[in-house]
Amino acid sequence: MSTLKPIIKLPPRNTTHNNNNNNNNNSNNNRLNPSNNNRTLTAESTTYSTSPKQQQLSISNELFFEDMDNKLTDYDIQNVLQGFKIFQIRREVGGGYISFLSARVAERVYTLLNGYMFTSQTVLKFRFSSNNDPQPEGDIWEISNLPLHIDHNSLYDIFRPYGPLSICKFLIEDTTATTTGHEGKALVQYFFRDDSDRASIEMVCKF
Repeated sequence: MSTLKPIIKLPPRNTTHNNNNNNNNNSNNNRLNPSNNNRTLTAESTTYSTSPKQQQLSISNELFFEDMDNKLTDYDIQNVLQGFKIFQIRREVGGGYISFLSARVAERVYTLLNGYMFTSQTVLKFRFSSNNDPQPEGDIWEISNLPLHIDHNSLYDIFRPYGPLSICKFLIEDTTATTTGHEGKALVQYFFRDDSDRASIEMVCKF
C-alpha cells in the first residue's frame, strides 16, 4: 500500500489576492467544530514566530465580536467556545469582548472560529480589537491528501509556529471514504507575506 503525502498547492506568484475569498472560505468551513475535540486549551508550549510586524494585530487575551443586531446569546458563544475556557463575556453596543486565559488561546479562537455560522445563519465575526484588523497579505494555500484524523487544532499547531494565521480550516472531502484514509483538505492563510513565504519553503520541503 502506497503512502500519500500531504500536498500544498500554492497559487501562482503573480496572482492578485482577492480579499473576498476570506469571507467565502470562512463561511464554508464549519463542518467540524474545533472546540469539540475533548481537550481544553489553556497554556501552550509551542514556540511561535514573532516579529515587529505582528504588533499590527494587537493580539491580547481578548477578542472583540460583532453583534449589531443582538442575535448572539451568551449561551451561543459559550457553546461554540466550550473547549477554550472563556473567562468573561462583556457586552457593549454593536458587540462585545470575550476574555480568555491567555493571548495564545484568543489568537487560536480567532483563527479557527472567525466566520463560524450558527444554524440560525448568524455568523460569528471576531476582531483582535474594536478597530478593523489588517488585511491578510499571504496567499490562501490549498492542502490536500491530509489524514482524516487531522483536525483544526492539530493543523493549527503545524502551521502557526511560522506566524499568525488568518485562516486555518480543515475540510473533509468525502466522509465515507475509507480506502486511503487521506481524504482531508485544508485552507491556510498567513496574515503577513514574510511568514507565508518562509512557511511555504520550509513546509513544502518537510512534506
